[in-house]
Order: sequence, then C-alpha cells, then structure tokens
Amino acid sequence: MNPNHAFGVGCFYFGYHKEAPYEFSASDYVGDVKKALSSLPSLSEMNVSFFEELSEPFKVADDMPHLRDDGDYFPQVMGLEITFTLFIPFRVQSELFPNEPAEMRTTTETFRVTVKDSFHGPSSFVECIGATSECSPSDSVRLLRVYLEREFKKLTSPVSFEFLGPSPFHANFFLRPGGNAESGFALEETKHRGYNDLTFEYNEKRSVDEVLDELFDELSDELGLFYEIQRRAVRLMRDGDRLTANWQALQSIVNPSPGLLDVRSRLRIHRDAQALVSDAYTLQAQYAVEEQQVQRDVASTYEKGATTYLEGYVCDRSEKLPVYPVESIIKWAEHVVGSSLKQTEIAAVVFSAIGGGIVGSFLTSLLSRGG
Repeated sequence: MNPNHAFGVGCFYFGYHKEAPYEFSASDYVGDVKKALSSLPSLSEMNVSFFEELSEPFKVADDMPHLRDDGDYFPQVMGLEITFTLFIPFRVQSELFPNEPAEMRTTTETFRVTVKDSFHGPSSFVECIGATSECSPSDSVRLLRVYLEREFKKLTSPVSFEFLGPSPFHANFFLRPGGNAESGFALEETKHRGYNDLTFEYNEKRSVDEVLDELFDELSDELGLFYEIQRRAVRLMRDGDRLTANWQALQSIVNPSPGLLDVRSRLRIHRDAQALVSDAYTLQAQYAVEEQQVQRDVASTYEKGATTYLEGYVCDRSEKLPVYPVESIIKWAEHVVGSSLKQTEIAAVVFSAIGGGIVGSFLTSLLSRGG
C-alpha cells in the first residue's frame, strides 16, 4: 500500500440562482446543495456545514454572478465546508477523456472532495483514495471538474456547479509520514517541467485523517487568497476585453472615414469615441484599485511571520494581473473625439449653406448634445 496520500487542488463552488427577485436563507441553500449532490450516482459520505448563527438571509433583486464568467461567487456562506466521496469507474473516466490514457494517471476510482470557504474565498481539494505512487493528483481535479459539470447539467435545480481556473492548481500535492514535529508540516518541493510536486511530511504518530484536515485548513487560507487574486484578474480581463472589442468596433466605423455629409455616422463616431474614453479611464482606475488591494492582501498574509507554504505561487499570481493598452486607447479615442467634432461642424456649415439655417441649427443642436 502506498503510504503517501495524493490530492489535487482547484476552485470549485456550488452557485445558487433563481429567477429574481427572490429570498433565501443559508439553510435553504445548504438543503438544496445536499439534495443536488444526493442525486449524483455513486456519491456517498456527504457532509455540509456552515456558521448558521452568523448567516444573514439573502435578498436577491437581480441576477447574481457566476464564478467562471463574472469573477465572483454567490452565495457567500460563512464557514461553508462541503465534503463528499465519489466513485468514478475507469470506464467513465475514459468516456470523459477519450483521447487520453484510460486511467488519466488518477490510478484510482474513488475520490474524496472537500470544498472550503476561507476569508478570501473558496478552494477545493480532491483526494485520490488508494492511489498508487504513479498518481498525478492534478488529473483528479480535471476529472472531477468535467464529471461534476456534466452531471449538474442533467439536474433541474437552483444549484449550479461552478469553477474558476486554474483548476487544477499548478502543482501536485502529496502527504507522507516521516516528519518528527508533534504538529505542523515539513514541505519538500520537487520541480518538474510541468507541475511541481509539493510533498508535506507529518509525524506518523498522528492520525492521517486529523493531519489531512489540519493541512487543508492551513492551505485553504493561502489558496483562498490565490483564487481571490484570480477572480480580480477575471474581472479585469472581462472589462479589458470589452474595452478592446469596443475599440475595434469603433475602428471599423472610423476607417474608412465616412463621407463629409454622412452626419449620422459622424455623430455616432463622436458618441462612441466619448464612451470609449470614459470606459478606458474607468478600467484604468479599476486596475489601480485592484492592484492596490491585491498588494494589501498579500502583505497582510505574508508579513505576519506565520508558517505558510504557497507564498511563491501567490506572489507570482499577484504580479501578473492582466494589463491592457489603456493609455494608447485613450489617446486614440480622444483624437477621434476632436476630429469627429471638427468634421461634424464642417458638415453643419455645409448643410446650412445648402438647406438654410434651420438644418444647420438642428445639426448644431445635435452636436452640442453629443459633446
């Protein structure tokens, strides 16, 4: 029997969405999560807990965010912890990943899933029960992600399975006996071209279940921060991609330039360019706020002197927030605003000469409102 315990890490969550407006309690949410999970085939040993005494009722007036798409998660239930065991036969694993080896290097059919919500947000652990020494636990996270996504699509439930990349976290985790300390862990990191191995040693006199619970608790704080930074990055990417798309759309109108007397197109260019300038400044401010908050969160986590294990991964992620050429877009859009204003003024003069002062006055009025 392999003395090492292999587990992978990701960011899974169970969202809750109904037609707004609606109200619900944390107990309602937990009850529906249990009901949804209980309907999955080969699921056992489920437990869902939360801080019931600290949970306020939820009142929802509009659509709430989805973890993968919106960079945020809902509902935020204090102290939420969900655990369950799934049996996924190798045959099913092969069906889910037909172009990969039958066992995907999970080397097991039994998986213990733990979803924990920490101060900064949720993270999840997938333990490979009875896996061999050839196990790649990050494969188990990929497997559970695809399996749960498929199974939840079959359900009619307000509960949705959601996840945030990178899932799996870019490392394989192992727990093995061998440490001498009465508590805590000794970490050994083995670098690979792909995912590194992070091996935690513990005093073999201690219970493995107790040790795993303790390790998950310690790691969840850092992982919660890692995925919080990732959620901020998703929000920046969503807004940055939208800004870029709007810039490209405006370019398609500006080039080639509309005719001098095509006043409708010129007014549209003027309005869209103004909106682009406003959106670009908003994104610029948003980036500054997100970057500052990330720096504060990282500092508050790693300046306390407490034992931590994933500082390198968290700091690396914090230094790679998505950056967009906002300054260049602002300069280009401001140039378009000025140019379109001047061209429309010329068109107004031409129309005034051709059609009289009434048309010219009308265009001038439109222009002043657009500016």
